[in-house]
Amino acid sequence: MDEKLQEYLNTLAKEVLASPSFANIPSEQKDYYLKKVLDELNNTIFDSLLDNLNNEQLNELKTLGLGSPEAQKRIEEFSEGIPDFVNILEAALKLKVEKLKTNPQELV
Repeated sequence: MDEKLQEYLNTLAKEVLASPSFANIPSEQKDYYLKKVLDELNNTIFDSLLDNLNNEQLNELKTLGLGSPEAQKRIEEFSEGIPDFVNILEAALKLKVEKLKTNPQELV
C-alpha cells in the first residue's frame, strides 16, 4: 500500500480512537482497537473499489484470485481508471470514520 495512503489511514484511525466513544478504553487495548479500525478502513477502500467495477472487471479479479500479484496489479490499474476515485474514497472513509466515532460497536 502506498505510504501516503497508509499515513492517512493511520491519522483517521487515531481520530476515531480520540473520540469520546473510545475515551475509556484501557491503554493496553488501544493497539487492538487501532488494528480493528484500520481493518474497517481498508475494507471500506476495497468495498468502494468493488462498487465501482463493472462485471467484466469483477470476473477478471475472481479468475486471478484476489491474493495473487496479478490481481493486485489489476486492482491498481482499475482504481486508476475510475473517474474521481480519490474523492469517492475520501468521502467513503470520512463517512466510516464518523460512524465508528459514534458507534464503536461496528468494530465487534
